[in-house]
Amino acid sequence: MKRYRAMATIIIRNLDDQVAERLRLQVRLRGVSVEEEARRVRTEGARVSRAEIAARAAAIRARQPPHRSFRVKTLVTGDRTSVATGSVRPRAAGAAAGSSGSAPWRP
Repeated sequence: MKRYRAMATIIIRNLDDQVAERLRLQVRLRGVSVEEEARRVRTEGARVSRAEIAARAAAIRARQPPHRSFRVKTLVTGDRTSVATGSVRPRAAGAAAGSSGSAPWRP
């Protein structure tokens, strides 16, 4: 048996006349119904902005205990040095560390 999700219905009362007129103008310019345009505007307005995501991420980071700092440049140059001297062979592109079954790297 197929289930259908109920759609929400919103009634907007006391909408400013200028806002309603701008909505009607947008509808004419886009060639869509008022209902479709209102749905599009509300959908865009309900999206989370990049600033909100960044603020939430900062709040989460602030709650986390501090970790030991390391220098990425040191890790990268150390890895490059190991590959250049031949002590470590680079992995094939896209190969995960410790993955088995992948073809060996060939220069």
